Amino acid sequence: MRTLGLIVGVVFTALLVIGALIDRAQFFHAYLVGFIFWAGITLGSLALLMLQHLTGGAWGVVIRRVLEASTRTLPLILLLFIPVVVGLKQIYP
Repeated sequence: MRTLGLIVGVVFTALLVIGALIDRAQFFHAYLVGFIFWAGITLGSLALLMLQHLTGGAWGVVIRRVLEASTRTLPLILLLFIPVVVGLKQIYP
């Protein structure tokens, strides 16, 4: 399964680079949409996790580990923010 995931990741990374070379403006607009989607999931999980810890209730015990796992992608989200910063002039003319 890991090998398949690695192959899929390499193929789509190559497509990402090809798309960036063909039409830069469209690439950055599409990348921004995808980035906001995945960053929203990560930050939403962080907000729910903080709310669960703040209230101290038993309602979040079932999903706590899932929320903690999804918040561990925050460093990756920070790394994936770099293309957004690079393409600011194409995104917002």
